[in-house]
Amino acid sequence: MNRTVFGALAVLATSTLGYASETEEWLGLDKELESLRSTMTASQGGEALGISGFFRTTYTYDSDADLGGFNIDNVRLDFSATVEDFEIYVQYEASGTPQAATDLFAGVERVLDAYGAWNLSEEFKVTFGQFRPAFLNFSKAQNEDTLFFANRSFNEFFWASRDAGVELSGNFESFRWWAGLSNGFDGTADELAFFGRVAFGTGEGIGTVQGAMDASEDLAFQVGGGLFLDDSIEEATGEDALAWALDAQLAMDIFSAWGDIVYYDEGYSVLAGGGGDDTTWELAGTVMFVPERWEAGVRYEDQGDVFIPGLTALTFGINHYRAGHDAKFFLDLAIVDNDIQDTEQLTLGTNLGW
Repeated sequence: MNRTVFGALAVLATSTLGYASETEEWLGLDKELESLRSTMTASQGGEALGISGFFRTTYTYDSDADLGGFNIDNVRLDFSATVEDFEIYVQYEASGTPQAATDLFAGVERVLDAYGAWNLSEEFKVTFGQFRPAFLNFSKAQNEDTLFFANRSFNEFFWASRDAGVELSGNFESFRWWAGLSNGFDGTADELAFFGRVAFGTGEGIGTVQGAMDASEDLAFQVGGGLFLDDSIEEATGEDALAWALDAQLAMDIFSAWGDIVYYDEGYSVLAGGGGDDTTWELAGTVMFVPERWEAGVRYEDQGDVFIPGLTALTFGINHYRAGHDAKFFLDLAIVDNDIQDTEQLTLGTNLGW
């Protein structure tokens, strides 16, 4: 499409400049450009189309397994469009790498997000299709290219899952809320999952990236909480399957910090063969020691006994930005400890986006 547009502009410029005076040249060119713009808009039915994406690759070494190798983590394409009061969003992943703990299609190229949203007003929106149900902040708002650390924490990875359903949300300046229904663990069977989240925050950009990149000099923060009840897990395990979460995030100038705590009822643990109902939590912080170029951070997480008994992880990370998160290199060292074995994982990678 760009070649067509540039070619048309070249023809218009050549024809106009060849047969008019200097003043008339520019007046004529303006008219031709406006005519071309109107034609393109009319042919698109008033739609606004956006295309973006990113490519992410890593090298990982695991000391316990004594294994190391390269991996293409993401080859992502995002398509968005607006038609009147409707938004359309489709996200396609070509790498085949698991994107969440419940990703059943690892190794298969697939559509991740595919949803439409109807803006009922400036405050209310209805979203329908396949998306991340609103529960935990980082799983809702952030894709892999905007994460500070090379890998998601356990809570982020578990709740980064997509599901088909419907969601109603509201935005009242500093206060936001979400509530909806999705298929849940049993897919399109008869049971559904209910989710809800509320969040309060001030400042620009908070909740869209991890770390202090592009943080303002003023304090920006967000606190929130969520509930997720999956009736299909209760039916499958005979145990309650309610999860609740509290999370917070702040950024100011060269500093950032975030954390969350998630409680899982025993139904989740029975499903995964863990050690019972328990809480998992994480706490992280970063500092930009060379503004807009170098940032270092540390994260500690404790997974309790929900899935893998006694699992903890301490991760050190450093990012080098060439063009923010759209062009960066990252290096992580994760020290993982559980009741069975300990290991260290070193991850080096790069992210390029547009």
